[in-house]
Amino acid sequence: MSSTLNIQLLKRHQFYEQACLRVVLERNVPSHLKEAGEGGLHAAVLAKKVDVEPFKLERILRYLTSKNIFLESKSFYLNAMIMFLLSHQT
Repeated sequence: MSSTLNIQLLKRHQFYEQACLRVVLERNVPSHLKEAGEGGLHAAVLAKKVDVEPFKLERILRYLTSKNIFLESKSFYLNAMIMFLLSHQT
């Protein structure tokens, strides 16, 4: 693969990550997960709370889970350490 193509893919990937983070922060997803406690929230319940289509929110959360920002088990989501720390600063 050429280095130009690698750079283009990296820029596209970074944009997607920033867009996903913007959605979860604007919709206060970390705060809702913090309130849910250790059990987390199911993606469908969380989607209703933050007024985002369930399918879209789950794709965003799965992507951010792959970046260790959230934790997931059977569509239940929790804040990973970075979001846990950020949500405790507010």
